[in-house]
Amino acid sequence: MTESSEYGYLSTVGRSTGRWHTVEIWYAARGGVIYLMSGDRERADWVRDILANPQVLWRVGGPRELTPDGAVPAEARPVADDPYAEAQARRLLAARYEGWREGEELSDRAATAMVVAVHPAH
Repeated sequence: MTESSEYGYLSTVGRSTGRWHTVEIWYAARGGVIYLMSGDRERADWVRDILANPQVLWRVGGPRELTPDGAVPAEARPVADDPYAEAQARRLLAARYEGWREGEELSDRAATAMVVAVHPAH
């Protein structure tokens, strides 16, 4: 999966409504996994939706309308049980969006945000 656009579109099933909800979000991809960060951690609606139902839709590019059309099914989960993968994802996202370079300190946001991995179905 290449990073062909600055933003991706993550669609989650609303934990209360049961309807699809789509957000435009920064992302970075490596090894077929898409990484996202939530500065609001578990307070973000999209994270709470994932915690209730990890089945999501993911898309990059296409029309700007926030709909799940053209998206691929995926599973999303917070990255908490693998400190190495979490650290790699933080650096990957910070490099892409904040200009972070090896040897520098991560910004507060990049160091404290919740990291979520999205695994597209193959």
